[in-house]
Amino acid sequence: MKAQFIHTAFLCTVLPALMNVAQAQSRPDEINYRPYHKEYLEIKGERDSVESSLNSQRSQLESVLRSISDKLEYVSTLESQIKDFTKRIAYLERLLPRKKNEERSSRYELSSTETSISNTERELRRVRRQLEQRQSELRPVQRELRKLAQEIKRQQQRVDRLQSSKRSTQRDIQSLENAIAKLKRTVQSLKSDIEALKSSQSSMKSKIVNLQKKVSTQKGKVSDFDREITKSKSKVGRLKSRLQTQKAKLQSMKSSGASKEEIARQKAKVSNTQRTLSNAKRELQKNQQSKRVASSKLRDAERKLASAKRELSSLPQKIKSKRSQIQSKRSEVENKKTQIESRKTELSKLERQTREMMSNISNMNRRHASLDREQDQIQRRINSISGERRRVERELSSLEATANDIRGRISMLRDEIQNINEELPSLERSIAYNQSEISTGEYEIEKLRGDADVTRAQIYSLELKLEGLNRETEVAYGEYEERKNLYKRYLSEAKRLGASQIDQAQSLGQEKGYEIAESISEKLGQSFGDEEGKAQAELISAVRAELNGYPAGFDAGLASEDSIEQGRRDGLKKGEEDVYSFVRSTYKPGYFESVMKELLKIKADRRNKSRSYVRFTPPVEMAPLNIDHAEVPGLSEMELSESRAINTPLDTFIERGLENVSKLQKRFKSYQSPSLSYDEPSKVPYTAVDCATVYKGMSEYVEACEKSFRKEYKALFMSSSYESFASAYPSMFTSKYESIEQKTRETLYEGLYEKSYVVAFAKGESDGKEQAYDQTYKMAYDDSYSRNLAPAKQVAKKEAQIEGHEWIQSNAVLTVNKSYLSRKTLKGGDRAFLVVELKNISSVDSEASGTLEIVQTEKMSFEKKYYKLPEVKAKSIVQFKIPFVVDSGAQSKELIVAKAALELPGDKYKAVREEFLTISEELSVNPSSSLELKYDQSPRVKGVFSYYIHTLSVEISPDVEDIDSGYEVALSVDQTQKELMDFKVDRLKTKRLELDQKQKLDFSYVFKKAAKHQEVKLKLEVFYKGSLVKTERIELRPH
Repeated sequence: MKAQFIHTAFLCTVLPALMNVAQAQSRPDEINYRPYHKEYLEIKGERDSVESSLNSQRSQLESVLRSISDKLEYVSTLESQIKDFTKRIAYLERLLPRKKNEERSSRYELSSTETSISNTERELRRVRRQLEQRQSELRPVQRELRKLAQEIKRQQQRVDRLQSSKRSTQRDIQSLENAIAKLKRTVQSLKSDIEALKSSQSSMKSKIVNLQKKVSTQKGKVSDFDREITKSKSKVGRLKSRLQTQKAKLQSMKSSGASKEEIARQKAKVSNTQRTLSNAKRELQKNQQSKRVASSKLRDAERKLASAKRELSSLPQKIKSKRSQIQSKRSEVENKKTQIESRKTELSKLERQTREMMSNISNMNRRHASLDREQDQIQRRINSISGERRRVERELSSLEATANDIRGRISMLRDEIQNINEELPSLERSIAYNQSEISTGEYEIEKLRGDADVTRAQIYSLELKLEGLNRETEVAYGEYEERKNLYKRYLSEAKRLGASQIDQAQSLGQEKGYEIAESISEKLGQSFGDEEGKAQAELISAVRAELNGYPAGFDAGLASEDSIEQGRRDGLKKGEEDVYSFVRSTYKPGYFESVMKELLKIKADRRNKSRSYVRFTPPVEMAPLNIDHAEVPGLSEMELSESRAINTPLDTFIERGLENVSKLQKRFKSYQSPSLSYDEPSKVPYTAVDCATVYKGMSEYVEACEKSFRKEYKALFMSSSYESFASAYPSMFTSKYESIEQKTRETLYEGLYEKSYVVAFAKGESDGKEQAYDQTYKMAYDDSYSRNLAPAKQVAKKEAQIEGHEWIQSNAVLTVNKSYLSRKTLKGGDRAFLVVELKNISSVDSEASGTLEIVQTEKMSFEKKYYKLPEVKAKSIVQFKIPFVVDSGAQSKELIVAKAALELPGDKYKAVREEFLTISEELSVNPSSSLELKYDQSPRVKGVFSYYIHTLSVEISPDVEDIDSGYEVALSVDQTQKELMDFKVDRLKTKRLELDQKQKLDFSYVFKKAAKHQEVKLKLEVFYKGSLVKTERIELRPH
């Protein structure tokens, strides 16, 4: 294996180089530029080496001259320092005696100040004793004042409570007097009621007689209507029998091949019988309605008669009750008067207690005023003594501050004397050192002047040599350039020859684009058209079934001939039917969605076990429909408006249908865009190319011609394919979409209409019966509805389970398995992917998987807003990667956030399923940095006596934010050039840096003799916490 690898590497690297050499040797001389280029480079290399040496000598001369100037300046500086040191010594010798005299004077002044402080402290202690004595006199007075104030407050609170009780008693007396007056009025009213009841007995007896006559009359009318109804029912039965006979005869005639005239006559007879039957039914309904009206009036009269009799029998008891109430009210009046007398006695007692309390409070207030005056006298004496104390304290504080100043001045004078004694010997040593440095500098200046003369001679020799090499270089370059240009001209002609033979690429590309347009429009049009056709059929059938079924049901409810008992039975039955229908249309889609959510939790590679379920559908009688379903036009605004005015269980289904249709139409418009739907061809059908006419038939020109042909051919083929696709696709897709949508709509409409009609008819019939039936029907209906709601939900849940499992067996069902970022540690400027895993849990491939929309982003950006989701095979998971870039200015601790919405294939009750995802990640420190480099690009390797040490300075600072740890900066040489130099300092660390704060780092290195005239490549790397942040490449040419 290893030998095979080495052989392959040899073929990939060595053979192309050998082929290039062979081609160069086989070229004619007029275009064979490589030998001339080699000769030019050899002469140019020698010239550059001489020029580099010349520049090095010139730099060396400048360095020597600068050193001479620096030495002369240094000697002058030393001489100037000696003069300054001499002047300083003379000044210090004059200053020292004066400072010693000042110190002795300050010590005497400090002693006098400390004596004054002692006297003032004794005075302060005397004043404080007087102040404490007066304060002890004040404290007993203040204690008595506080006690007295508390007692006054307690007495005042007792007075307030007595006053409150007094007011409450007065209110009770007034309330009792008002109650007595009200009771007297009530007694008078009861007497009037008794008189009225006695006079109403005679009028009630007359009313009962009239009501008995009315009941008798209504019973006669009801009997008459019963006879008419019996006759009408008999007539309807005969007509139904006749109609069945005529229809059977008509069918027999059609099957036996009777003539058209006979069949037409028989149809006329059937129509006449149907009209007669309709008239008989209307007559029957009219008689039934009249009977219901008469029965209602009869029941009303009977209720009024019973009520009148009950009222007449209750009159004596009412009179007796009124008289008993009068006696009770009179007893209550006497009781209230007794309570008033008791309250008045209590009020007198409260007034006496209040007067006693007020007298006590007045005596205590006088004593409080006397104590206040005594407290003021003592407080004035205390204030006077406090003022004297503050004066003495200020005087003491001033003396202490003066003493501290004197002590500080003495300490400062001692330090100055000590500094002068230490500075004098130091100045004398500095003068001796400077004189020694001056002698050494003058010797080095003479030596450097000799080096400068030698270097000037070398420079003159190199300048003469460089002039001759420049002339030779110009001649060699002219020969090379002439052949190079001719070679390039023939190469361009070969490429143009290849590019000129791509005419067929356009037509083939257009054909391919048209094929792709047909394929994609067929696939997407079939899928999307079928989905919208289903959604439109559901919506239109529900709206029109509601518009037709509800009025028909309402009319049927109004025409019901049930009695009250029949209404109860029908209410129970209809309540059960309606609740099952309602649950299927309203709750069942939600149950189906829950089943799908549970199924979506199943892993993609898990197989579902089959289960058996019992399907229950309550029997429903459907009204006959007379609707033409051949064509199903779209809904008008008037139809929608009229549908919204009708309240049926279909309303929720209709609103959901409107939402589904809107989403599907929005998706349809999105997919009309060629850029979203286009799939680029995977292969290019290249045609033949003729490159035989290239210059002298050279193989490398032939190869260039063929490469140019393939490149230009592919570009033209691809662009023509897309242009053809973009031109044909929108109309093809729209046509296919519309035809499939209309076909699906027409296929599904009738069945969906019948189901919705049942619901609307049931609701209309229920509403009609609510106006025709009395309270019995409504109570029975509601009771049945509530009792059957839970069982109906259980049945709907079982049906939803079955439908859910059936759906995933024949339709693709997708969900987001999980979503995450491809990298966990991110910082500003990083690139990464948002990874979305799509899972298909069904047994069907998903070809049109939907779209993903980037809804919101923070601190990150994506290439575009909408993405087409990939195909997902049955029972599999596909990763979909979306590239993004973190904002370059984003800082640590900030969050990057991406929110996306996915539109996935719908299900049985929803045209499009929507799922949402949110991804967020906290950013790490952004250590982006800026660098400023200072170094000599052409350093000198060696001086007269030693090798030079060179310095590369780096100024580094953070670009985005503060960093909590320093940078580590490393300087290294290319691996192949390690023998050319040695590093003194090659790795340094910075401190913690704030934004825009800079730190300078100095790296040092020495070149070896072998590095002369070599191009040395250095690499400067910046690390932060072990991670590479930045790399700079540096090229040096030492001499």
